[in-house]
Amino acid sequence: MYNDYKNLLSSRDSITRKVNIEQVLQKYVFEYADKVDGHFSCFLHSDNNKSMKVINKLQCTCEHCGKTLDIFDIVQRMLQCTFREALSILKKDIKNSFVK
Repeated sequence: MYNDYKNLLSSRDSITRKVNIEQVLQKYVFEYADKVDGHFSCFLHSDNNKSMKVINKLQCTCEHCGKTLDIFDIVQRMLQCTFREALSILKKDIKNSFVK
């Protein structure tokens, strides 16, 4: 059990060094293409005010609902998958030249 957890953390750390949130948003979040001044519509609720923005290399936050999401949260929500599945998906994205 401990080794499984340790492997998950190792995979997570490896992915976060190779992927940034803008790459994930461009691939998985339709609303991101319509961003204005760095803000885009929050995909967690009805949002006509473009309340979501990137706050660092790995996270975005919604100024309306207060949710902060990382690259794994986005993949999980958009593809309705588990954390373990999101890890696998992002690993495949990396292998398929998803990142630079």
